[in-house]
Amino acid sequence: MVEQALELYARQQHGEESALDFYARLARDLSADIDLESILRENRHGHAGIDL
Repeated sequence: MVEQALELYARQQHGEESALDFYARLARDLSADIDLESILRENRHGHAGIDL
């Protein structure tokens, strides 16, 4: 459902565009590449668990 809503929003904002055009626009508009794995690694903390 969420995916369909996002697709509908994208069509309304940018009209019908091919996947190739979409990724080209995405790469152009978001030139900064984010290393999501390193961000997750930095902020990952173990859970102490429950007290028994």
